[in-house]
Amino acid sequence: MQKTKLDIKLLTIVIILLAIGVVMVYSSSWPYAIDIGQKPYYFAQRQLFYALLGFVIMIGASFIDYKIYRKLVLILYPGALLLCLLLFTPLGKSYDTFARRWLAVGPISFMPSDFMKVASIMLMALFLTLKKNSKNDFKTGFLVVIAIIGLSVLPVYLQPNLSTTITITLALGAMYLLSGMNLRYFLVIIPVAIAGGFMLFVGEKNAYRIERIKIFLNPLNDYLDKGWQLSQALFAVSSGGFFGLGLGKSRQKYLYLSESHNDFIFAIIAEELGFLGSLFIIFMFLMFIKRGLEISVECGDEFGRLLAAGITMIIGLQALINMGVSFGLIPPTGLVLPFVSYGGTSLVVTMGMVGILLNISKFKTKRR
Repeated sequence: MQKTKLDIKLLTIVIILLAIGVVMVYSSSWPYAIDIGQKPYYFAQRQLFYALLGFVIMIGASFIDYKIYRKLVLILYPGALLLCLLLFTPLGKSYDTFARRWLAVGPISFMPSDFMKVASIMLMALFLTLKKNSKNDFKTGFLVVIAIIGLSVLPVYLQPNLSTTITITLALGAMYLLSGMNLRYFLVIIPVAIAGGFMLFVGEKNAYRIERIKIFLNPLNDYLDKGWQLSQALFAVSSGGFFGLGLGKSRQKYLYLSESHNDFIFAIIAEELGFLGSLFIIFMFLMFIKRGLEISVECGDEFGRLLAAGITMIIGLQALINMGVSFGLIPPTGLVLPFVSYGGTSLVVTMGMVGILLNISKFKTKRR
């Protein structure tokens, strides 16, 4: 493999998305910031800080040889698993929701599931690399892959955090598929997935999920209660039209649409910047996915190839799911839009993953 310079294409895409994120966080959050007694730029200021911190971490990670994670994963993965398990202790916080997704240590709070995303990708990449010639053996290959996926998502699912569970499962599954999975195993996976999906809606404990599906299918049916959030998001998207109402001129951000600077920021983008602005964001994420997969293909090392594919898939899937929710194509999930939505841990960890991807991009085969 030959060592090249930093990937300018990928870096440019990320910087553009970061800049859009800071601007849109300010535009979508200032009414809420005033409502809770803060200055209008409260959330934008914090987002800018996390973006700069994430940028520094990204550049730092881009200079660390990605091969070191082959050794560190045996420390990082148990650490991420431990952090997820600590959610079920007094350190776990729910913050006005029924889900315990945040770990609070003094004034600092973060979501351990963000670290599990990275650690699980590294572990899967390592296993598939070590088992390159026997990964399709049913007992020592396929069943171990299923075990890695199950162990990674179980503590996330129990929070409960179904959206992140699905995202991690799809990303790890895609890594196995790209590594050369025997397609006959789909005959095993499909019925198991159907049975697992059915179990998600069985019992009183999961009744809220059935309720969410009903609301998703017809949010206006319960417009003033449970369908309020999705209805407001759809109002924002539909009122934006082709060119949008104009930057800063959203109506739904005036406390009609909650989480307007977070989970539903793409709805505000569609309202203010219209179809053209939304299309540009979608295009940037598709370019990110394309470039990430190209980096994966260009890497001559199996571990680097799978690690690059996993990072690309988990960021890309999260973006597509978030945008699908805002357009009413997917039931509300609680996933943020990478690089754009307000958030500390999520943004910093995502930038760290991009740093690893940038480092992998430096090592290319002489012939593609």
